[in-house]
Amino acid sequence: MFVDVISGNGFRPREWHLNDINWTNFAMLDMIYFAKESTRAKTALKKHMIPQQSLPDKLRGSLKRKNERIAPNESYFELKKRIDSRNRFNELIDYIIEHYNQEQRLFMIKLVSENYFKLQKWLQRIV
Repeated sequence: MFVDVISGNGFRPREWHLNDINWTNFAMLDMIYFAKESTRAKTALKKHMIPQQSLPDKLRGSLKRKNERIAPNESYFELKKRIDSRNRFNELIDYIIEHYNQEQRLFMIKLVSENYFKLQKWLQRIV
């Protein structure tokens, strides 16, 4: 769902949140949190972005074509584009400072500081 919000695939985004920076920031903060807290969340995210990554599909694909890689879908490229955006990290920190109380800010800034670049590197590794 979070990738759908960011990529513009969910909840009729063209109508009300495709270009809404608050939705984008909120969705990215959720993904950073869930990716940190749960390997299952990362697995589900990966399966959403690269649908043919299940074990039977991998085996079937490796038997047919050894060197051909499975291409990620549009959600992957949209998330990658947004997380690789030049000022995204600073924008998330600014968003946290503006929208959360002091106690929440400390937790959220620590969360983003420790996990933003880990998520970014993970996205590079999964393809």
